[in-house]
Amino acid sequence: MKKQIFILIIVSAFIILSATDYAESFLSNFPSSVGEGARGNLYTYSNSMNPMFFYNPANSSTQETDRTFVGYEHKFLYSNSSQFNSASVILPSIRKVRLGLGYINQIISGIPIYPEYSDSVSFDPEGYFSDNANCILLNVSYIYSDQPLSRYSVSCGANIKSVIHTIYENFGFGAGLDMGLNASYYLGAKSSASPSKVSLGVSLKDVGGTKIKWDTALKTSETREMQYALAGSYDLELKSIKSQIFVECNYSNREDGTVGLSLMYEYNEMMGVFTGMNEFLNAEDENLKRDMGGGVFVDIIGFGIYYGISKLDIGFNHSVGLRYRV
Repeated sequence: MKKQIFILIIVSAFIILSATDYAESFLSNFPSSVGEGARGNLYTYSNSMNPMFFYNPANSSTQETDRTFVGYEHKFLYSNSSQFNSASVILPSIRKVRLGLGYINQIISGIPIYPEYSDSVSFDPEGYFSDNANCILLNVSYIYSDQPLSRYSVSCGANIKSVIHTIYENFGFGAGLDMGLNASYYLGAKSSASPSKVSLGVSLKDVGGTKIKWDTALKTSETREMQYALAGSYDLELKSIKSQIFVECNYSNREDGTVGLSLMYEYNEMMGVFTGMNEFLNAEDENLKRDMGGGVFVDIIGFGIYYGISKLDIGFNHSVGLRYRV
C-alpha cells in the first residue's frame, strides 16, 4: 500500500509541476471488459453486441443495424487503487451512417498532501486531493458493401474527442481526433456451412497529436503523440456446432513497438471466452516484455454481462461490463 501511495504522489506532483510527459495516460487504458481481457487488440473486431469504436472508429459500422446499442463498464485498476469507467451509446444505421457517443473517466482519489520538510517533520498528511480525468467522444462511421452479393464491405470512421482533466487545483483541457478503416472479405457467406471473414484494419489515434493545455502558473501543455495500429483477423463460423471463432494479430507503435494477439470463442451467440496478449518488442526489463488477459461473457435476449481480467507488474485489472441492444 505504501508503494502505491508513493507512486501516486510522485505522478501527481509531476503533473502539477510539469505536465509535458504525462500525456493523458488514462487514454492508454483499454475501455470495455473485452478490451481489458484481450489487452486492447480489437482493431478489427465488432459484432451486434460489441460495436466498439474506442479501438478503431470504423468498428461501429462493420454491419448495418436498426437497433440502438448501450454499454457500460467499470474497471478496478491496479488492485483497486484507481477507478475507471467507460460508457457508450450507438444509434441505428441511417443510410449506412452510424453515430455514437462515448465517455471515459478515471479517478484516483485520496492522494495525500504532506507538509514541507522541517526539523519536526510529520508523516501525517495535511489533507487529500483527487485526480479526475475525463474524455468525451463523438463517433461517426460509414459502411459500404456490395449488396446483395455480400462479398466484401469497407467501413471508415472518426472520433472527435475532448479531454477534461482536473488534478489538485489545476485544470487541463484539450481536443483530438481518431480515424480508422476496416475492410472485410467474406468467404462462403451464403452457401457454406462454415462461412468466414478476413479483415484488415488501420487505426490512427490522436491524429496530429492531442495537446492538453493546463492553467498552471507556467501555462504548461502536454501532447499525446499519434499512435497507429495495423491489424489482420480471421472470423470463422461453424454452423454445425453453433460456434464462432475470432483471431486477430496486430502491430502498433505503442510502447516503441507492440505485437498483439487476441482470440475469442462464442457458442450459440449466447456465451463465450476471450483472451489476449501483447509483446513489447523494445522493453528493457524482461519482466515487462509481455502482458496477458482473459475473460468470459454471457449474452441473452439482447442483454450481455462481461468480465475481463489482466495481470500487470503492480497488480491486477478487473473489468465488469453490461451491454444492451434496444
